Amino acid sequence: MIEDAHPTIRAPGVRRNASAAVASQLLNAGGSFVLQIAAARTLGAKGYGSFALCTATLILVSAVHSAWVGDTLTVLDRFDRDIRRALVTSQILSMAASAIVAVAVGLSIGHLSARGTTVFAALCAMWVLEETGRRIFGARLQFWQLVINDSTYVAFTLLAALASRLILHRVSLDALIASMGAGALAAVVAAMFQLPKEERTVPRPGVVALGTVSSFALWRAGQAGLRPLSLLSMRILIVAFASRSALAAVEASRLALAPVIAFVGGASDFLLPLFAVDERHQRRSISVRTATILMVGSVAAYGAVVVALSGELTHLLSAGSFRIERGTVVSWTAFTAAFAFGLPASAVLVARRKPRAVFVARLLDSILGTAVAAVLIAVAHPGFAPAGMAIGMALGGAVLYVLAVRPSPNEPRPDEPVAEAVATDLAVVEIEAAPW
Repeated sequence: MIEDAHPTIRAPGVRRNASAAVASQLLNAGGSFVLQIAAARTLGAKGYGSFALCTATLILVSAVHSAWVGDTLTVLDRFDRDIRRALVTSQILSMAASAIVAVAVGLSIGHLSARGTTVFAALCAMWVLEETGRRIFGARLQFWQLVINDSTYVAFTLLAALASRLILHRVSLDALIASMGAGALAAVVAAMFQLPKEERTVPRPGVVALGTVSSFALWRAGQAGLRPLSLLSMRILIVAFASRSALAAVEASRLALAPVIAFVGGASDFLLPLFAVDERHQRRSISVRTATILMVGSVAAYGAVVVALSGELTHLLSAGSFRIERGTVVSWTAFTAAFAFGLPASAVLVARRKPRAVFVARLLDSILGTAVAAVLIAVAHPGFAPAGMAIGMALGGAVLYVLAVRPSPNEPRPDEPVAEAVATDLAVVEIEAAPW
């Protein structure tokens, strides 16, 4: 148990930290890309549709957990005895809730075996434990250690998947989920070796400060869960109104955009700490307008290339199991561009400590986008669902942009802890490209 241990954490330069954050994002996206291609090429249309629902569930539980436990340990005093006990309680409850959600989704999918559902529940529980380790590295500003941890996950996941393929002579949905679980477990072990003793010391669970933790984390957890929940809802609607095969085709088109989604995620990881420092010193290293134009322009240019090569990508990504349609690629390009449009403004507002504005805008655009997506799925084509989500995101992003370009009324606070400024809210980056 830790009573009053407050170790000094040295903070490297913001740009060095941001570079490591970008490297971590690209590393995870690369591992996700390889694993999802393997799933798309070997599981068939229905199997890949089920895999997409599993990963969407993983994204949701990870986002909520990261906001509740990860943000709390980053901003509040995690070495305070009562706060630390409340964090342990929150961790246990989060792991249990994640496993329950996984079982519910696994049973509803109908494609997972009973053993596979059990493994999926264990994966979700292990995943949120791994995420806690990742957020501790972020709170300590040890982003290159985070890269090592993420590398461990990717390496063990891909090795386990390859071993499964060589031993079983096939790739199954259960085996892919088990491979991800093996990677998550390896990452937890790697974090235990890298973190110092004061971070690894776990006190007994407690509830004395649970109210304090809840009052801080509830708002952020709600915000962080909005985008993953709306995307999971969209996927469930596609299965309900169409089929898992239709969802597989929609997901394959998203997979074709994975590199640019990773770019957007890495860029936004860089913008948040940069804007946080800028706010403290009342300067602007890059304007919101410039960052928005660069990010949206990059998405549009890449999307145009993918649309032109959609025929060739069908065989590369799915081995001909389902076709990547140009209309669906355009739909996902619109979704990604709308997402990129709102990220710089969101980062500025988070840096100004205005999470309420971001939450309200994201809540309204999620409700609107999901409603439009449902109509398009029902009366038009499942591939148009991401475009429906994009309509809501574009409107929400426009509101955030207007708020962000206004001059900040806050005076600089040079005494503000660097850890809080740099790592306040990496979870605000609701990137859906990879669940890890």
